[in-house]
Amino acid sequence: MTTIAADYQAKADKLCQTVDDLMTRENWEVVEDKNGVLIERMNSSNYDGYMFKMTFTTDMSMNDFMLVTQPRVLGGEREKWDTEMKKVSMVEEVTENLKIIRQETNKFGVGLVSPREFVVMAYKKTIPESNTLVHVMESVEHNECSEKEDIIRATRYPTGMHMSVVDNGGTSSLKVVQLSQVDMGGLIPMSFFTTLLPFMVVGFPEDLRKYLKIIKGQA
Repeated sequence: MTTIAADYQAKADKLCQTVDDLMTRENWEVVEDKNGVLIERMNSSNYDGYMFKMTFTTDMSMNDFMLVTQPRVLGGEREKWDTEMKKVSMVEEVTENLKIIRQETNKFGVGLVSPREFVVMAYKKTIPESNTLVHVMESVEHNECSEKEDIIRATRYPTGMHMSVVDNGGTSSLKVVQLSQVDMGGLIPMSFFTTLLPFMVVGFPEDLRKYLKIIKGQA
């Protein structure tokens, strides 16, 4: 492994620990608990806003879940259903499981939020003993990704998902815990996002099954 790759790996390992520590903190505030989806929030130490944690269980397999939620450069097919995702490109493939990517959005939030872009380090690893897949992201600077004048650079602070297969005695389900910390930048107040987000994601598990049918051409 090169020195640069080793440096990125060290950052990725630290990021995994940070996300795990944040997910397991006490005193999360419940925002919504509906239809099997628990949404909690806590003040972020990285910006003037909240970080959110979403927990739910789905009957989707781990492979199907990743297919629906990840862009093509990370092995998924999210572009087939997500109209807010304009472009996701590979900046650098550090290792098979550690990549630097650039994400560009169209307008979102019912068209109220102008396009944004992110440059992030994306890393995934498996934990065999708990049958868990960990996927984490964090914004990074990269010499091939200078800011553009026509789009706002947003920041993704330690963010991630833990996906664990749960044995239900003959059947299995997938438990998902997702942590989100995003500073969208620009002039829109943070209160707009903190108010809108819980209502945008409460139907997430059911929507994922619909999107999977779109991806597999069954719609």
